[in-house]
Amino acid sequence: MYFNDIIVEFICLFLLVVAIFLIITTSIIFPIWYKKTKRKKLLMIYAGIIVGSLFVMSLYTPWFFKNKADKSSNPEDIIKYDSYAVKTALLPPVRGFMYSRLSDDYLNFKKDINKGINYLELGYKYGKEPNALYSLSYLYELKGDYDKALETVNKAGGRPSRKAKIYFLKGDTKTALKILNQAIEGSNGGIWEYLYRGNIYDNMGKKDLAQKDYEKALKLDSHAKEYPAIEKIMNNKNYFKDRINEEKKYFGIK
Repeated sequence: MYFNDIIVEFICLFLLVVAIFLIITTSIIFPIWYKKTKRKKLLMIYAGIIVGSLFVMSLYTPWFFKNKADKSSNPEDIIKYDSYAVKTALLPPVRGFMYSRLSDDYLNFKKDINKGINYLELGYKYGKEPNALYSLSYLYELKGDYDKALETVNKAGGRPSRKAKIYFLKGDTKTALKILNQAIEGSNGGIWEYLYRGNIYDNMGKKDLAQKDYEKALKLDSHAKEYPAIEKIMNNKNYFKDRINEEKKYFGIK
């Protein structure tokens, strides 16, 4: 299940408007009814509507703080508002989404990979978002915890290209190629499997095999060369190791 934050925010905003309308209308109508009928049940119904409306209104609170964060250019304020969004999120998927945002804040502004991982783990715990697992697996790669990275990728569904890359970085080229070969020979082979296998062949010095895989990848997507990442994979036999080293340097990981 993929979380669509735009739709959920719109629904919460709509409910907020409905709740405000209910509070206003019942605050006008119910006192009049009560004066005429003196029925205590009306007071109970009125109280129930007010409490329910206040609860519904609270569902929009995390989106209010999210929007405050989006409008701010101050990293400290962004982290503060996203923290408030987490604390005020009552629905698990919303809380998971807000935790993922907080993870991005610490990764981008603080370069704190440990907090980034911690908040992203909480994001997945509440939101069960598959993309959070792929992001987590990459962070585990940066930390050098390849077993955890593989476990996380498998939990997400196990994209062959991602699993193969982790094995390659781990130093197990044989398993990496086995995974890519099985995917390509089966029904899971796509542009990324050919690109990743081609890059591994290139790294092994098997340039002819690498070139064949790159050509097959380009046939699968005529616009492939327009993507910078694909061009880098094809032009740098050490692409995966160079990229991971650059990211480690960014986060201060030795």
